[in-house]
Formats: sequence, structure tokens, C-alpha cells
Amino acid sequence: MYLRCRTCAEYLDGLKSFISAAEADMSNQQKTTLWCPCQDCKNGNELLSSLTVYGHLVMRGFIEDYKCWNKHG
Repeated sequence: MYLRCRTCAEYLDGLKSFISAAEADMSNQQKTTLWCPCQDCKNGNELLSSLTVYGHLVMRGFIEDYKCWNKHG
């Protein structure tokens, strides 16, 4: 989650797993958006599509010390 290279396979594979889990939770809760844990949104600015969150996390990375999934079911 905190690799320096956010375009390397290890980071992208982990990110895909994170997004898949978030999308499963979204589906279970019948939602179409989620909170973005990127360094700019900080898990609280606004609800976004999973595709947008994916892009934010590739470009900006996760917020520091993001360990607990507290906004996603």
C-alpha cells in the first residue's frame, strides 16, 4: 500500500484487490460511490466512483497510516 512505485505490479495488484473489496461492499450496500483514501481526499472529502478512486490512488497514493478500512463496511 505504501510502495514508492505506484505503477509497479505489486502496488497495482494490491490496489486492484482493495478496489474489488470496496466494490463488493458497495454492491452489498447498494451504493455506487465510496470514500477515497488518497492523500488529497483523506477518506472524507466526497464520495467517488471506484474508477476515480483507483486513479487517485495511482496518482496520489494512500493517506499516511491508512491501515483500517473504517469507511467501507
